[in-house]
Amino acid sequence: MSAVGFKNLFSVTVNHDFFRDGVFKALVAQPDACTKKLINKKGLIFKSEVSRFSVYYPLQFDVDVVKDLAHSSQVLTFQMYSDDAQFINFTNTSFESLNYFKYSNLKLSPERFNELVPEMEPVGENLGVIATLEIHAKTFLEPENGLGADYQINFKARQTPWVYYIIESSTREQHETLRVTDHQGRRFEGPQQVRLSNGGLAARFYSGSIQYPTLQAPTGYCLLKSVKPDRGVETLISQLPTASPTSLNSLVSVPTAPTDGLASSMYVYL
Repeated sequence: MSAVGFKNLFSVTVNHDFFRDGVFKALVAQPDACTKKLINKKGLIFKSEVSRFSVYYPLQFDVDVVKDLAHSSQVLTFQMYSDDAQFINFTNTSFESLNYFKYSNLKLSPERFNELVPEMEPVGENLGVIATLEIHAKTFLEPENGLGADYQINFKARQTPWVYYIIESSTREQHETLRVTDHQGRRFEGPQQVRLSNGGLAARFYSGSIQYPTLQAPTGYCLLKSVKPDRGVETLISQLPTASPTSLNSLVSVPTAPTDGLASSMYVYL
């Protein structure tokens, strides 16, 4: 018996700019129950890889399988999960309403080739699902976006204002000499002396309307400086810590906080 060859029906590459190389390593994708039955019935193969999944069809039945799928207007549905529990913290999605990303190969970006554009849907019964994708088989016979299409899904990193709490055994006057600037030289609001939950004092610096992405590999660092009339400007820390998924919290005590009340807070001990 001769070996059965397979050809790519379509592929989906899932990117996330939180990760160092843009590869969404935490992705878990699978067809839903109806699509699994269809895949088995038509002799297709589903293959999942790191940040990518594909469906293949048997070559000896290529015309029959593809035409049958296309003419029957079948919809193949796939569900995506993240095995990183911090997904919602480092992804640009709402905390106010629990939604998932819904994609379809009928909704493509007009600017970027084969990039899928999401809609947001309430999670409902799809608890744990971060995204779904509907592949409409009628597109398999189209001259563009047809057989062998490589669709792109691009998740964006969450952006938040940053807050630094500088903690040291200093007087208020010494706190007043401190400055925080970002890698472009933009100065943070502050210092404002605040009392922490443990009773200690800290100098708080806030980026205000400027928001920064939460990234696995930072593209720039903020600086802590001391400005004194007799000594000029002295850099105390040239690379302040950057936001991580676990640094996300509520910022209710700052009047200019964003509407969702979220910020990334970093604590620095001198």
